[in-house]
Amino acid sequence: MTNIGNNVYEATLSVSGSGNIAYKFTNGAPTVVANEENFDFATGGCGVSNGFNGFNRTYTRSGEAETLEAVCYNSCAACVLGLEELELGNVSIFPNPSTERAFFRTENPNGYTLRMNIVDITGKTIRENMVVNTTVFEINTQDLNSGLYFLNVVNERNETATYKLMVQ
Repeated sequence: MTNIGNNVYEATLSVSGSGNIAYKFTNGAPTVVANEENFDFATGGCGVSNGFNGFNRTYTRSGEAETLEAVCYNSCAACVLGLEELELGNVSIFPNPSTERAFFRTENPNGYTLRMNIVDITGKTIRENMVVNTTVFEINTQDLNSGLYFLNVVNERNETATYKLMVQ
């Protein structure tokens, strides 16, 4: 898969003929069940039960060359490509790596109300909807496991920016 920006990935597959395809995405090694999407795609309207207490996405091919729309990981919601990147001015995260706390500093020249989510490398949201209403925002990292995290920042116009945070 290729990252085409904003944590949106694309892949090209050759599949012949028409018919129904059942699939799901993984975030990491495909042989590790914990890395698989675990959303109820049947209830969400974009899949079916796989018969093993899980769900698969479904797609019906036309038999012609086609491009599927972007889909969000672990969701039936359509993902919007080409999002405007959030203009925050100079941004710094310190200390990075962090042990007990880190600080997210932004100029935020447009004065947006910002929300931040912390996501681990498997795509699992660890904390969500933290309101960033100052130019320096403290992030408690004491209860986070060591590793790489992503700080996803969104404004009220759905413009996004993503930053890396290391925790020791």
